[in-house]
Amino acid sequence: MEYGLNGPLSFFMVVILVVALGAGIAYGSLRWRQWRKHPVAAKERDQATREAYGRREG
Repeated sequence: MEYGLNGPLSFFMVVILVVALGAGIAYGSLRWRQWRKHPVAAKERDQATREAYGRREG
């Protein structure tokens, strides 16, 4: 029986890809939470919503 590197190499690649995906999701969700709380971003988002729905201030 000859296994070669196919088994350990594929296992290593799967583990690394799952860890990288998890790190990317964690980083993205942290950045999303920071962006939502930013006052300038909130002001721009509210202004864009008003313009999209045709509402005017005042």
